[in-house]
Amino acid sequence: MEPMELGLGVLDWHPLERKTDRYGTVFFTEGTMDEKRLIDLEGTLGTLVAEVVDPRPPEHVGDWFHGVYPEMPARGELIGLGTGVLFCLPPVEADFTPRVGLLPVEDRETLWLDLKALYRTHSQQVRIWFQPTSARKKDVVLTRAKRAGLEPKPKPGGDFVVIIKQVPLTEDVPGQAGADQKG
Repeated sequence: MEPMELGLGVLDWHPLERKTDRYGTVFFTEGTMDEKRLIDLEGTLGTLVAEVVDPRPPEHVGDWFHGVYPEMPARGELIGLGTGVLFCLPPVEADFTPRVGLLPVEDRETLWLDLKALYRTHSQQVRIWFQPTSARKKDVVLTRAKRAGLEPKPKPGGDFVVIIKQVPLTEDVPGQAGADQKG
């Protein structure tokens, strides 16, 4: 299957993705996402790839706990953000695009996306691509969803959409301040 473009914009994530260590979704602060394509692809196993369109000096200090710091990518560089089951969530603010993420096939609650790749692409203007696998692996998707306590729901054509538990976006993580600021 051919890679499909999902959108073009300046990549970011909500601060609670970092504070909860989930690192599971990204969105654009400037730019657009193809919402229809996102909805059509939701529940599909594949890989998210960011293509750097306009490299900029990094704005983020990094994740000191994990020892990961931003690096300046090269124009045209393709950076794999992760592999898993594609899902989308509503925007965190009216001016931003919907959030897109990957539920990992492995049974883990944190680091759903590749941390080093995220910090290479943070605040960069990128084109996001999704490369579906050759087959939708329903058994893997359903098993992982059930283990995570998520509810799979049928979709026309025999595929499934996995309902993802949202990270609370209106509450601070204990001991942390500023959950309403950019991540």
